[in-house]
Amino acid sequence: MEIKLSHIKTAKLNDVSINIPSSVITGVTGTNQEEILKVISFSNEFSGNIYFDKERVTKKKQDYYKSKIYYVPLEFNLEYPLYTVEEYLRYFILSNSSKIVNIDEKVVGALKIVGLDKSLLKRTITTLSSSEKKWFQLSLAFLYNPEILLLENPFIYFDEKEKAKLIRILERLKDKFHKTIIITSDNQDLLYEITRYLVILKDGKLYQEGLTESIYYYLFNEKELGYELPKIVSFIKLVEKMKKIKLDHRKDIKDLMKDIYREVK
Repeated sequence: MEIKLSHIKTAKLNDVSINIPSSVITGVTGTNQEEILKVISFSNEFSGNIYFDKERVTKKKQDYYKSKIYYVPLEFNLEYPLYTVEEYLRYFILSNSSKIVNIDEKVVGALKIVGLDKSLLKRTITTLSSSEKKWFQLSLAFLYNPEILLLENPFIYFDEKEKAKLIRILERLKDKFHKTIIITSDNQDLLYEITRYLVILKDGKLYQEGLTESIYYYLFNEKELGYELPKIVSFIKLVEKMKKIKLDHRKDIKDLMKDIYREVK
């Protein structure tokens, strides 16, 4: 689903207009990046207009579009923190599913989606580690099966192996099920690796938006933004300058090294 924000103003955003393409992974980075997710999910008050697939969202239509969106915030805020994983899953499934054939199967299946063991079911959510909580949050999102998935810094508690696993899951959701996925992060290496479209905010305003590759190679200003370029982009630009050659804009270091060997041998 394509998303357009037109002249959005909040307490932290000032007249922001952006276009987010359908069925791709879009990255949002910079100051107050999470505000974009809160606006799209109607979690914050704002002025301006939102369009989904070119239809302007009126107040009457908000609930309809809310049902197509799932927002995973940075932290898992629970109204009842003493819920066990199983209790919360049952509550979540009953609250969001009109037809339930086998709730026990759904409960176990929700954990299986993200590779969590069913032994977690009897534990209270507060006893889970940060990474377990994040996987549990994600399992709820995947169980909900939205058209638009909003993820606030989803990789922050993961090691490299877990990051790679989540990337595979998100790529599958995008490629096979055509989900529109929006991720906020300060990690420019990750954003370069997994996003096709990039939005950069600075001081409450839109700084840049466009294809991820184009922004990092031709528009990104490290000094102005206070972020370093993705390491692989910096390396490619350095090699091109030193060797006077033109390299493909690779995302995989192994492919890049093959290119360099072929060009300089």
